[in-house]
Amino acid sequence: MTSAKEYIRENSPVQERGFTFLPRKKAEPLLKSSNKGFTFSRSEKAEPLLKSSNKGFTFSRSEKAEPLLKSSNKGFTLIEILVAMAAGSIILIVVAQLFVNGLLYNLIGFNSFNSQADAIAVLNRVAKEIRQGPAVVVANDQSITILEYLNITDDAPYQVRFYLNGANFIRGQIPPTGSGPSYTYNPASETFKTLGTAIQNGATPIFTYYDQYGNQLSSPIITGNITLVKVTLNFGETKLRTAFTATTQAQLRFKKTNL
Repeated sequence: MTSAKEYIRENSPVQERGFTFLPRKKAEPLLKSSNKGFTFSRSEKAEPLLKSSNKGFTFSRSEKAEPLLKSSNKGFTLIEILVAMAAGSIILIVVAQLFVNGLLYNLIGFNSFNSQADAIAVLNRVAKEIRQGPAVVVANDQSITILEYLNITDDAPYQVRFYLNGANFIRGQIPPTGSGPSYTYNPASETFKTLGTAIQNGATPIFTYYDQYGNQLSSPIITGNITLVKVTLNFGETKLRTAFTATTQAQLRFKKTNL
């Protein structure tokens, strides 16, 4: 049997190091302490609990805790990729077409400028030489042959002709031989120079002739009646849309009636 002292000692509360222990038949551990603001306890169905105020934040955990950070790994679908590729291809095609059109227009403008410069140079030379020639020897729709003093010191005129050979406008000259006034011109001595290229006249007349009254002369043309010559050349490449027509006219200086 248990004595009275033993019973009292076993059933009396015990204090040790600031803790109070209560004896029970079915004792449950109990610990309560204030340590830096935290309180710990455990019951029969204890749940971990931690609450603390740390820089304004409160942390807690329940039985069914959920992650604080959720990440989404969703990517692009095949349809979205195909649509993006199609849209990008259309944009690239449009940009490329604009770039090609810009280059083409620059090329057309450059060719047109060169063609006009060539036309001015050719027509000025032809008009000048016809104007200075003392006589027209042969007059056709596609060619003209004149006599011309090329230099001031020349005793006799050269025989000069302008004609179309395919798409090239050619100038040929033959020096005089023999003695005057019956000079001769040997075709074997003719030298040639190309004045213009890409001439598109074809069968269209290059030279048109008029008399002193402004009347157009028809074939066969009497060269002695020629007072004015009209020159028409079609320049340029039709594929590049730079074709244009240039026209000039020259009055024979020795046939002028208004001197």
